[in-house]
Amino acid sequence: MQFRECHQAIYPAHFQLLKLMDLMDAQGLHHHQYLKGSGLFYEDIASGNKYISALQFIRVIENAQKLGEPELAFRWGHALWPGHYDVFSQLLQSTSNLSELIMVVHDYSEMLCPLLKPIVINADEYVFIYWQDEVGVSSILRFLVEAYSTALLSLSHWLNQKKLAWRLGFSYEPPKYLEEYAVNLGDNVQFNMGVNLLALNHHDFIKPWTSFNTSIAIKELLRRQADQKYQDIAPGLIGQLTRWNQQNIQLNPSLDQAALAFSMSRATLKRKLKTHGTAFQRIQDQARLSICLYLLHQKKWSNQQVASYLRFSDANNFRKAFKRWCGDTPNSMREKLAFKARAIT
Repeated sequence: MQFRECHQAIYPAHFQLLKLMDLMDAQGLHHHQYLKGSGLFYEDIASGNKYISALQFIRVIENAQKLGEPELAFRWGHALWPGHYDVFSQLLQSTSNLSELIMVVHDYSEMLCPLLKPIVINADEYVFIYWQDEVGVSSILRFLVEAYSTALLSLSHWLNQKKLAWRLGFSYEPPKYLEEYAVNLGDNVQFNMGVNLLALNHHDFIKPWTSFNTSIAIKELLRRQADQKYQDIAPGLIGQLTRWNQQNIQLNPSLDQAALAFSMSRATLKRKLKTHGTAFQRIQDQARLSICLYLLHQKKWSNQQVASYLRFSDANNFRKAFKRWCGDTPNSMREKLAFKARAIT
């Protein structure tokens, strides 16, 4: 199974990172402050020829979190898309509706949404989009989620020429800078959701943009050009391992089985996961949680049905495990995913 590790340099530094640096410069920060510990130099990044690794990207964002103003992630998000990322930006602007837009971001995530990948789940009432960690970003997850959620809302509103009725849920507690969420993401935001996701009704998800119309021939040409530039980029290790766990969820695979599937020893996989700032159990728990949310909300399964599917001995043990994964009970999560609350909570 092919995968990419966090030390491999694949991200063009003059894409998203340079935009973040411009914003930190505007806040009066100096290059040596936010590049500290990354092994990067401003001149190399500004040259337009430098490629950086996920570890270097993460280190700069960790510094940005410590040094920057609370609104930095949101301001970065507004500046991200469509951006100036060669054919990938052209693809974003060539989309005909939100469904196509999400597909472009998903298919070329390492160029458009580095470190995370948007995953779509079709449910009865809403289409859910959640952010999948691809390379181990636990230390900067909130910053990335704030930025990419802002980027998605900002571009979708621009392409649609009108605001869409997005609903957003975040896994963490309400931050101190709550007003930034209202200003940048609207007031339909909930916290303590166990997962980071956006929701929109099906009609708005496939409704054509009103002012943009690119021919199918142009879209296909842009896709071919993007594929040529993207063909050597393998998926991130954490994302691949999460998807492998989801595909084998009923088997409750062990670390040894995962190591075998990824053609390495148990010790090597443990070492690689530690380098990525995570562990096998944490990845497996997140994979189980995403499957549970799908079964509970989209399939409308009972706790007992989900427990049986995941090979728990009974519903009570399933409830305990679910609360350990996301800090909430299955029944409470069903109510939250219905997004009945309208104000920021």
